[in-house]
Amino acid sequence: MFDFLNSPWAFGSIVVVSLALCFVIWKTGSITIAKLGLTIGGSNKKEKLKSSPHANCPHSRDIMDLVHRTAEHFEKIQTLKASILREQMRYYEEIEEELLGKLKHLFIKILLDKTPENEVLVEQKDYKNYILILKVISSDLKSYVRNCFSSNHYITYTIETQRDYTDKKRIVIIQKVTEALNEYWRGEIVKRSEIAKKNKENMREFEERIEDLFDRAFLISRETQDRIEKEIKEYEDYISIILEKK
Repeated sequence: MFDFLNSPWAFGSIVVVSLALCFVIWKTGSITIAKLGLTIGGSNKKEKLKSSPHANCPHSRDIMDLVHRTAEHFEKIQTLKASILREQMRYYEEIEEELLGKLKHLFIKILLDKTPENEVLVEQKDYKNYILILKVISSDLKSYVRNCFSSNHYITYTIETQRDYTDKKRIVIIQKVTEALNEYWRGEIVKRSEIAKKNKENMREFEERIEDLFDRAFLISRETQDRIEKEIKEYEDYISIILEKK
């Protein structure tokens, strides 16, 4: 019934009209509506200096309450919508840090078997090159995941379509990492096949974390949408009360 109130046009109209009425009441002290038209203020300037008979009019307060509540409502809606991507990306960054740490740890394991004990592994050229490649992969994945989150309406997905979607994204992300290593890796000590073997041994762990990432993204979308709908319902109830007073 009140869907029109959630449009930017309706919001703007309500705020402009309400503010205009509030300004007129404040400047003139009164608004009189009669059959022959609308009368604003009085003709005697001295009377304007006196306390307006409408100063305590409940309708004047209703207008101010309406302006405040409407502005508050739309601010809450916009804040909640903006929070979806922010919360999704915050969780992605946690997963990203965890998985990059795991990839570094596995690479160091390979280096340990190939370098003398007295050598500092992090100073190895292969290690430094691997870290640079991971940074490239990280940048590409972050952009890809952000686009996934921002361009998909997760609240419309069923449990079945969510699972299919997550499976596809998991495959794509694994492929992106694999292709990047194939393209950029040129190790002097560690072979590409050795990296592939070590990562494959831990592949299920990687896949599970990617699935967790998208499952959390869906959950954030749905929980936030519930909060949005609750706010809309509360605002509609408020408008109903205001209309009943008229």
